[in-house]
Amino acid sequence: MANGVANGVANGVANDPNAVAANGQRNVANFAFGLSPGKGGGGPLVFNGTLARGGTIGATEAIGLPLVWVEPRGNGTGFNALFIQRKDAALAGLTYTVEFSANVSAWRPRRC
Repeated sequence: MANGVANGVANGVANDPNAVAANGQRNVANFAFGLSPGKGGGGPLVFNGTLARGGTIGATEAIGLPLVWVEPRGNGTGFNALFIQRKDAALAGLTYTVEFSANVSAWRPRRC
């Protein structure tokens, strides 16, 4: 495996999923979002467009941390989260859950 927790020994964090890798992200995030723990970066996905009108992920490879943004929606505001999931997420034991909060103390999960 080129990315993720399997590279823990090579990046000096002994496969600890909560250890911070050389790219500044925890190993579990590197594993879940396809990032390389031994390289710099680890930034968010790039999305070109709007959800209302469509768009594309702007990276040559669809890897990166979740992207969160706000855009107008009707008479209100829409809060959006874009993230990728591993094709083998269930086999790898990963569950992706997006949570939203109006006050940062009560969270509403949106399981994906």
